[in-house]
Amino acid sequence: GGLKRNEAISGRFADALGYQYLCAAALQAFNDRGSPRTERPALAWACQYALHRVEEALLAVVRNLPLPRVMRGLLRLALFPWGRRMAVPCDRLTRRLAKAVQHQPELLARLTDGIALSDAADDLLGRLEAAFAAQQQAEPVEQQLAKQGIRYRPTDGDYAAWVDRLLERKAIDHAQAALLRDAARLTDRAVAVDAFPIRAR
Repeated sequence: GGLKRNEAISGRFADALGYQYLCAAALQAFNDRGSPRTERPALAWACQYALHRVEEALLAVVRNLPLPRVMRGLLRLALFPWGRRMAVPCDRLTRRLAKAVQHQPELLARLTDGIALSDAADDLLGRLEAAFAAQQQAEPVEQQLAKQGIRYRPTDGDYAAWVDRLLERKAIDHAQAALLRDAARLTDRAVAVDAFPIRAR
């Protein structure tokens, strides 16, 4: 039991060290590229997430040390006098990063450098890539409609029928309608999950 406890504690120390290394590596890469402003959301997200994991790992070490509760409390007070300081990245920062990735292909290319990607239609990543590309092409049409106060809502019924109604009203042309349909179809395909019938035992 003592060996397994020591193994778990050393593993948490390794987690803390590993995330510190990842944070330092992100800062170094950002500096090596000339500290571009376009990469700041990615750097902020990565560092905040890594430092949160470091804090969590060290707190877990303190909680699980084979010491009396009072000693663990004093050790935690000495190491974390102000308590937890590093939260996970907030939704606002996550949205900033998502927006940056969507509108800056060069940032996405840098973030995925060295990662195996597939454009095969029957591959999960391939479906995601196809949906992302289609959505990028349809976005100007959606923005044009939004300026006219036209947005799709679930109460509008079937999406394809809604697009047909826009076409009849000449709010969009045939090419724009095709972009909207493709984006919706590929997005639905990308987020679809497997369904299995319930079998009675």
